[in-house]
Amino acid sequence: AAAAVAGGEVEVRGVRRDSAQGDVAVARLLAAAGCDVVEAGDRVLARGPARRPIEADLRDTPDLFPALAVVAAVVGGRLTGLAGLAAKESDRLAVMTGLLRELGFDVEAGGGTLAAPGGLAGVRASAHPLLPAGDHRIAMALAVLGCVVEGVRIAEAGCVSKSWPDFWRQWRRLVAGRR
Repeated sequence: AAAAVAGGEVEVRGVRRDSAQGDVAVARLLAAAGCDVVEAGDRVLARGPARRPIEADLRDTPDLFPALAVVAAVVGGRLTGLAGLAAKESDRLAVMTGLLRELGFDVEAGGGTLAAPGGLAGVRASAHPLLPAGDHRIAMALAVLGCVVEGVRIAEAGCVSKSWPDFWRQWRRLVAGRR
C-alpha cells in the first residue's frame, strides 16, 4: 500500500501465492491498480505508484480494508463487501472514513462500500494525533497515510503489537530512505 500511494518499491518476504492468508490478495489488487508487482518464491516486490483506481470486493478479505482504504483515498477507487467490518476490532469502515475525512480526503461510505475520487488537494495533517480506535490494522494504515500526508501522528500506536509487535521498527526501516 505504501508503494501504491507514495511510489517507490517495497519487498515483502515470507509471502506465497498459495498462502491461506487473505492478505496475499493485496498483490493482485495492487497490480490491477497499475502497480508493478512481481511474485517470486516466497516474496513479493511492488513498485508504485498505482496508476489506476483500485476496485475490490473485500467480502472474503476484510482485513485488507484499512490499507486499501488509504489507496482508494489517494488514487481513487471503490471498495465493496465491507458490511461485516463493524464486527472487527473496531467499526473499521466508520473509523477509517472518519479519519480520512478528518484529513480532508473526499470519501463516501455506506451500504458496505467506500468510494473516493482520489487526490491530495486539500489534504493536511490533523492538529492532534489520530486515534486508530485501538485497532492494529487501522494504526498500520495510518502509517501508510504518513507517506503522503506530512505530519500525521498516531495515538495508541502500540496497538499494533496485537499482530506485529515489531511493526514500528520495521516501518522505520522501510521509510528510512524516503525522507
